[in-house]
This record gives sequence, C-alpha cells and structure tokens, in this order.
Amino acid sequence: MREDFEQYLGQTICVMICDIDRFKFFNDTYGHVLGDDILSGISRLLRHIFPDDCVYRYGGDEFLILSFRNQPSFQDDVERFQRHLKDLPFDDLTRQPTMSGGYTWGLCQGAVDLRKIFALADHFLYQAKEAGRNRIHCEPFDDQKAEISLHEIGNLIDKSS
Repeated sequence: MREDFEQYLGQTICVMICDIDRFKFFNDTYGHVLGDDILSGISRLLRHIFPDDCVYRYGGDEFLILSFRNQPSFQDDVERFQRHLKDLPFDDLTRQPTMSGGYTWGLCQGAVDLRKIFALADHFLYQAKEAGRNRIHCEPFDDQKAEISLHEIGNLIDKSS
C-alpha cells in the first residue's frame, strides 16, 4: 500500500475504511478457520465490486479502498457491496456478517492530506459503528474535521503507550 501512495497525490480520490462488525464473535464462536473464510469471502467480494480501485487489507478485519472515481459512482458500488454482502454463502452461521464503513472524497494535494483523508475516513467508520453498525457514513473531505480526527487518533495512541 505504501508503494502506491504517490499515485494518489494531486488527485481527487475517494477513500473508504470498513471493517466486519463484531468479527471477534465469529472467531470466538466458530473458530479461526471460519473467520479466515469470512475474511477471504469479503475480500473477494470487495475486489469484485471495486475491480478498478485499490483494495487493501488494512488490519485484522479492516479493509481500505482507494478510488479515483467520482463520489456518485463510488457510492453506487458501496451500496452494491452492502447488498451483495448479505448473499455471501457461509456455512453454519447463525447470522450473516455485516460491515460498517466510513469514506470521504476530495483533492489529495500531498502526503499530509492523504493522512488526513485516512483519519477522516476512519472517524466516519466509528460514526457508522456508533449509529448501530451495518452502515456506511460518508461526507466530503473537510480539512478542519480531518485535523480534529488526527488529533483524536494522536490522543488514543498516547493513552495506549
């Protein structure tokens, strides 16, 4: 992912961070083999729905999608992903996995902006989770909101040290 950063600088981009809601439940209840199957199935669906975009596994059960498309086109595929996620065939599950996400879009003028865009998308992910999960929260890039999000992330890192 870091090798791809340069291509986003100076471009208008959409950035979404999403993760599997209550993924620990699936691992704890069904085991890590089924957890891995869920991760693989969702990863394949993301790559299918967003074939021309960059899809990365961003953490344990988090994914990052970067796109050069315009926001309405990106939003159409976000909605399509949410619909198709309900149809993924996972054996022996008592409930289907869902995802929450946050995304933002705007001009990425440089490396600092890219970090701010990531921070704001992450902030919107947490808003989606706080609103009940299984949803995507999005807003256009706002430098002031991004600064606040970066500050919040810095505080979380300081507290965990």
